[in-house]
Amino acid sequence: MKRLFFAALTGTAIPAFWLSRRYRHDMNAARARLAAVERHVIATPWGAVEYAERGSGEPVLVVHGIFQNCVSGLFSVRDLFADRRVIAPSRFGYLDSSMPPDATPADQADALAALLDALDIDQIDVIGESAGATSALQLALRHPERVKHLAVLVGNLPGSPTAVVQPSLAKLFNRQLPLWLLRTFAPSMMVRLVADSRKGSPSVVRTLGS
Repeated sequence: MKRLFFAALTGTAIPAFWLSRRYRHDMNAARARLAAVERHVIATPWGAVEYAERGSGEPVLVVHGIFQNCVSGLFSVRDLFADRRVIAPSRFGYLDSSMPPDATPADQADALAALLDALDIDQIDVIGESAGATSALQLALRHPERVKHLAVLVGNLPGSPTAVVQPSLAKLFNRQLPLWLLRTFAPSMMVRLVADSRKGSPSVVRTLGS
């Protein structure tokens, strides 16, 4: 009996130790990536708007989707714009950006315009990724003079609740362990869960010229 107990304990402890060690390693690497990017916060009528940027040249604004933020917005296009100044804000409620009460995609678009004002940028190319597509479209509609070109990538179009507020699923995933487990060991399941959180929202790829 003691041998069986010891074998069971060992068989459980070793995988648990390995899992814990890998989790800590991945979390430390993620925190290092986050810390390596300088993030800034400006004050707007909609509260704090956080953003990150890198590079120089003609500016491009990247509006991220769910499960992302200003840093992952930068990383998502790092191989596309080596010669551009990339500006990536955190949308309402992500990282250090405020979540205004009763916020709408139009409010998010106006907050993005306020960010451009703070950065003294008159016109910019805009990329709206997934749930960030709606506010990117609203930016082009409400402030057409500010948008040179608009690219909408696999967009959640108007009507998607993820266009403004993180879905309840995303709030659960903000608890790092469940998200890490899914991304590490069940990526296909995570894709299905993300798709379920976006049901009813058509996906498109569009590029609009000014």
